[in-house]
Amino acid sequence: MPSGIHEIFIGKVEHDIISQLETIGTSVAVAQDIDSLRSTAIKFGENKSKRSPDAAFLCGDSQYPYLVIEVSYSQKQKDLPYLADAYIVDSNGSIGMVLGLDIEYKGTKKAMLQMWRLNIKSEGQKRYLESQRTVSETFRNEDGTCAEGSLVLQLRDFAIPECFADTPEADQSQHIEISYQALTNYLNKAEAAYQRMEGNNGSKRKLPVGIEKRKREETPSTSLDEEREAEYQQQEEKLFDGN
Repeated sequence: MPSGIHEIFIGKVEHDIISQLETIGTSVAVAQDIDSLRSTAIKFGENKSKRSPDAAFLCGDSQYPYLVIEVSYSQKQKDLPYLADAYIVDSNGSIGMVLGLDIEYKGTKKAMLQMWRLNIKSEGQKRYLESQRTVSETFRNEDGTCAEGSLVLQLRDFAIPECFADTPEADQSQHIEISYQALTNYLNKAEAAYQRMEGNNGSKRKLPVGIEKRKREETPSTSLDEEREAEYQQQEEKLFDGN
């Protein structure tokens, strides 16, 4: 699966989510504090591991995003349960949901949506923090048609409970919803756009008759000598000292 397809696809999904959060934010203050992290690397303190999701959403001064999105293709699908564990367990539950969008199954147009949530499991006298898959549904059928249904999230899916201390329950339950028809359209458009770019057959400008191309010549960068570097450092020190 070319990475370009899932980059275009996740951009459309992310834009839809952000647009709905902005609408909710006109009446619910906490929604205004939710920001997209795109694929910013997430570091986990205890084991020093690092993960870079395809999209993630952070609320306020939280250290971790609560919702993480991974777009997977055939080679990566088997890794999604382990990725969900890594995000949820390694963050001590500060990441509470992992949304997986599987967009390639070999020989078919099938695409699936999977969701993992934070779960506490009891075994005898012990209790364990784990990830639990709660949704596994097809959103685009094998023949390329859309399935019935929607991706439905609630505002509370975007932040740890502490962020909603002053938010009424009804506001926390407000929906962010993307129909499977919309997800299918986003994926179809992503695939078509990538194919046009790779096949060099999309609309483009032609060089006007009589016009030649000329690029700017590159010049070697000049490094600062010690005297100039010291001068700049003195200027910076004066600036921060208020002098």
